[in-house]
Amino acid sequence: MCCDPPPLVRFGTGESPWLFHMLLLKHAVRALPIFVACPRPAAIRRHPVTGVWCRRASRIAVLTVAAAALLPGALPAECYSPDKPETVVGRWDGGTLTVGQLCAKIQSMVATPRTLATFVTYENMYENVTKQMAVRSILLAEAAKAKLADSPEWKPALKLLEEQAFAEALKDAEAWNKIAVTDDEAVDFLVEHGEGIGKDGALIAIAPDPMIQGRFWARTLKSEPALAELIKAAVAQHPVKVDDKPLKADPDVLETALTCGTFTLTQADIAALGRLYKRTLPSCSYIQNIPIYNSETLSLGQLARSKGYADSAAGKAAVAEYRAKLRDDTLAQITRERLLEQWLESYTPPEADIRAYYDNEWTGMVDPLLEYDALVVPVRAEPGATEAERNRARDAAKQKAQMLIEEISRGRSFAELKAADADLQIMAGEKRAVREETPLFGAIAQVAEGGVLSEPYEDFGGFCVMKVRSKAPRQKLPLQFVRGAIIGDLKFRYNRSLHNDVNETILQRYRFSKDDNVLSRLGPEKGAGKQ
Repeated sequence: MCCDPPPLVRFGTGESPWLFHMLLLKHAVRALPIFVACPRPAAIRRHPVTGVWCRRASRIAVLTVAAAALLPGALPAECYSPDKPETVVGRWDGGTLTVGQLCAKIQSMVATPRTLATFVTYENMYENVTKQMAVRSILLAEAAKAKLADSPEWKPALKLLEEQAFAEALKDAEAWNKIAVTDDEAVDFLVEHGEGIGKDGALIAIAPDPMIQGRFWARTLKSEPALAELIKAAVAQHPVKVDDKPLKADPDVLETALTCGTFTLTQADIAALGRLYKRTLPSCSYIQNIPIYNSETLSLGQLARSKGYADSAAGKAAVAEYRAKLRDDTLAQITRERLLEQWLESYTPPEADIRAYYDNEWTGMVDPLLEYDALVVPVRAEPGATEAERNRARDAAKQKAQMLIEEISRGRSFAELKAADADLQIMAGEKRAVREETPLFGAIAQVAEGGVLSEPYEDFGGFCVMKVRSKAPRQKLPLQFVRGAIIGDLKFRYNRSLHNDVNETILQRYRFSKDDNVLSRLGPEKGAGKQ
């Protein structure tokens, strides 16, 4: 069909410049008939940085590409700097990061199998990777300082990581590395899923390259069937067996609790993993709550061993590379959680923060408070009285209390009435919170301080003549009563802030700084940054 776009082409570092220009010219020439014959412009565009053809471009873009094919051009790199490799780009307490280290990391991120890291812009990539490397270095330094890798709890973790290293090497060799993805397939994925594609159909300039994203996901989808078959075979040949028994307290227990081929963990190993990750493991089967445990990974690791990965040079190299990375990843993650826990435990909210929280955010209120004296007329009913007899006794007490209210209105005091009737009781200086929706609150509202309620109030085992001494409106609970709750709220908020952006928290605590001038001179190719 005349309007079909030419295939996409991307040229990476290391391609022949001669081949680059010949192929680009070839595809530009193929595009010209489309420009001439199609009633509407063909959907073609070349990304200005990556050299990627993309669908939906203007006629001008086609001609521009054709002309560009005749001109010399620099091959794209992911990290170029005019500064020397030893130039420091980041500092923190106890360490530095150089331009050479940063660029080496970025190149490895692009080339690392089965991982993907993309960023909004190249500038964003350089800054973020600088921070990530600083955080990782800080965490590994703290792990070394704490001698985490020398602890008894680390030994069973290392056994699990060893199997994971074999499993990762196996997945690379038997699934991922056997899959080839063309540029067309990569762009088909991006177009189909709308990943990295703008509204005009052009590739969004994400770093280091939108095509890396397309290739990664297209390759991931194509490798899934092979990976599924690999896992199926591993689980069938090397199943994991876990004895669901309560863990014993004795750390010297050598009873085997988990097996997978030649791999074993004792009860003591599983208990040690629980202590390492601070997880409650009441029985052996709870090992599934340990982050580094995965039964499929153990089976894959054993399958890799049975295929000779522990003996071949290539297998040893792949396993060693994964072993080192997994070891550092795990040490860093455990240290991260321990640092967060230490910071939370040592946190005490400043008094000013407690006061500000109480003044501006605390909403806990206390109901209106009533202080009063009560003259009580007891309800007198004989033991074993019938309900009718008890009701008559209540009515008599209520009627008597009403008569006392009338006596008080004529000027008699509680003391005088009590002296005249020994059956009465005086409750002086009583306090109670009165909810605003209750009848008692409405009755109190009608009486001034020093006055007596017009109706008896049933309480204290009888009917009360209630004299209001004072009444306070609804108000905040006093600070001294809610201080503990406020501190709890502030600690919760502090904990949430720690976890919202852990990396930034770590960088702040270790006084990280970056050299923006050095970062600004970095670019995907020579001359891209500020000179």
